[in-house]
Amino acid sequence: MGVNVELRQHGPRPRKGRPKTTVVDEVVDWDDLFVGLLNKVCNRGRTPLFDRIDPYGDLVLSGAEMTQLLAELPTVAAAAGSEAEKDFLAGLERLARQCAANPSDHRLHFVGD
Repeated sequence: MGVNVELRQHGPRPRKGRPKTTVVDEVVDWDDLFVGLLNKVCNRGRTPLFDRIDPYGDLVLSGAEMTQLLAELPTVAAAAGSEAEKDFLAGLERLARQCAANPSDHRLHFVGD
């Protein structure tokens, strides 16, 4: 499995420990489609936010970062050749827009293998 994208709602910060998070929605990369797209476009200087995504690690983006993600998304989408890749990116865009609409308590989590 490749890099899954989860939209999570973060609860209030407790006195101790981490805040509770709830997965609101997700896009699952069953066939490493997203990783393949990242390999085609990343590290060329055109997608600095997407360049930060690690296929083997995790990355959390805030609602404030969604403007940049949405601006870079057409560059990644231009590399998509199959319907499955386009569907994955459409799901990512949907999650990013939801995150941007709720910036105070939503985060976009990229979860690698």
